[in-house]
Amino acid sequence: MESAARSTLRSARVRLLGFWLLLLLLAALGSLVAIRQLLVIRAQREMDRSLMHDVAEFRTFATRGRDPRTGAPFRTVRQVLAAAPANSIPESASTVLTYYRGKPFGHNPAPLSASLLSDRSLAKLWGTAAAVRLGTVSSPVGSLRYAAIPVSLPGRPARGVVVTALFQRQEMADVNAVVRVAALAWLIGLSLATAASWAVTGRVLAPVRALGETARAISETDLERRIPVNGHDDLAELANTFNSMLDRLELAFETQRSFVRDAGHELRTPLTVIRGHVELIGGDAAEISATRALVLDEVDRMNRLVGELLELARSERPDFVVAEQLDLEEVTLELFAKADAMGQRRWTLGDVGRGWVTADRQRLTQAVLELVDNAMAHTGPSGLVTMGSSVMGREAWIWVADDGPGVAPADRERIFDRFARGVGATRSDGFGLGLSIVRAIAEAHGGSAWVEPSYPRGARFVLALPLSAGPHADTHGVSRHGGARR
Repeated sequence: MESAARSTLRSARVRLLGFWLLLLLLAALGSLVAIRQLLVIRAQREMDRSLMHDVAEFRTFATRGRDPRTGAPFRTVRQVLAAAPANSIPESASTVLTYYRGKPFGHNPAPLSASLLSDRSLAKLWGTAAAVRLGTVSSPVGSLRYAAIPVSLPGRPARGVVVTALFQRQEMADVNAVVRVAALAWLIGLSLATAASWAVTGRVLAPVRALGETARAISETDLERRIPVNGHDDLAELANTFNSMLDRLELAFETQRSFVRDAGHELRTPLTVIRGHVELIGGDAAEISATRALVLDEVDRMNRLVGELLELARSERPDFVVAEQLDLEEVTLELFAKADAMGQRRWTLGDVGRGWVTADRQRLTQAVLELVDNAMAHTGPSGLVTMGSSVMGREAWIWVADDGPGVAPADRERIFDRFARGVGATRSDGFGLGLSIVRAIAEAHGGSAWVEPSYPRGARFVLALPLSAGPHADTHGVSRHGGARR
């Protein structure tokens, strides 16, 4: 599994590097094509500038020049055509051709000029030019960029053409040389970028590798490992999120282990009692009857425990609460009436808040009556139990107070844990799940439950629920229903 994970990580590294190199390669190819195209355009412009310079020079030569053999001005077109090739500066990348009355006439001594002059298609193209013509043509010796210049003299009907042509092969060779140098530079840069990218991706993926190693090392019995976090980037955030998840998992596993341990302990006690009495049962009818009553009592205890455990398990489900709009004043009076019927106490209704809450009526009743039952468990028949409600900010509080012994400061948070009992509690006080159910119901409504940290006497337990904008909502009203009942 470890080798497979490492192979996957290497594969991710290779894919990232391959994608990066593909982008670089496409960028390099695109830039090389653009560079070559720009150089070609520039070369063509330079050739056109050279050709137009030749056109201007030849026009000056034809109108003001003199025949080099006689030193006199040109008298015929043939004289101009004969002197034109010798007037040009010979270059290896250019040639000068002349045509008289559409027929080849002469050329300069540049290589390949004779073969060009004898080409019929070129003679047809150039020999009949009636105006200066600039263009590109393919020939047996390669592509040519040319300027065809018609020649005529005043009073002379005969016409000729002088063609100055540049071999593009030489110009393109220079362009390709520049492109090859650029390609070599790109290749060297790409190689360096590949090495750098391989190193960088290795460092970037290091937290992912650490995450995988940590995940593989985690087991149900070892949830303490965490990923070291360096920096403040997205990968650091990923590591922080993963570590937070491990914190939650560790807490969940610890809670589960504690739950199983405590539940096993609570179930083991009645089972041990049942087993012991069953093993000691005799034939006496009274003994059998007493044992039967004890066994049934312990079975009832286990049924209550299982029921409370199932209730806590159901609190994790999304359908645990079926909410509706409830009038806080109305539901407080209804809950007080139910509490009054639960046993002999000095029942007192305190202030009653006015507002609306979105809650499950049955679950809310269950939680409040659980608080009432808890208050009754810590007071005698003449004890005082007070219930009321109020609106505090954006919350509705329903509270139950008693004048019992109160809750020790060290127990005020712990008593809401599963199977937790306060100091001095006995086995007959229950399983320690009642207040856990109260908190679970409060949290399922988006609220909370707690015991007041500094109540003057006894204890006051508060169930807080978010207020809602129900019909006729009065989020700050208080109805005074104070009074005592026996």
